[in-house]
Amino acid sequence: MARHRRHPRDRRATHPERPSRPPHGERRVAAKDAERRHAEFQAGQARIAKRRNVVALLALPILLLTLPCDLPREALFLVFSAIFGGYLGMTIRMFLDRRRYAREVRPSTS
Repeated sequence: MARHRRHPRDRRATHPERPSRPPHGERRVAAKDAERRHAEFQAGQARIAKRRNVVALLALPILLLTLPCDLPREALFLVFSAIFGGYLGMTIRMFLDRRRYAREVRPSTS
């Protein structure tokens, strides 16, 4: 009787320390999925950055109006602080989104 030799892939699947690799199609789907997530992340970051720039441009004239004008400074400072709070909130959101994205990506690449 002839002994049947096992194919290397069969040996890999039975070895407990060496898990079998996913089929090629699944790896391609995972790569496309990661690429799509990265594109969505980049687009979101660009949108937030654009809004943040607009908010910064709105805050600058209000801050400059507080210096020479006879308008009530408290009201202008109130408006400026509200706008600056929005700017700061967007900056924090961008930072946290970057950290969350890096945390999601890190386990799949290592």
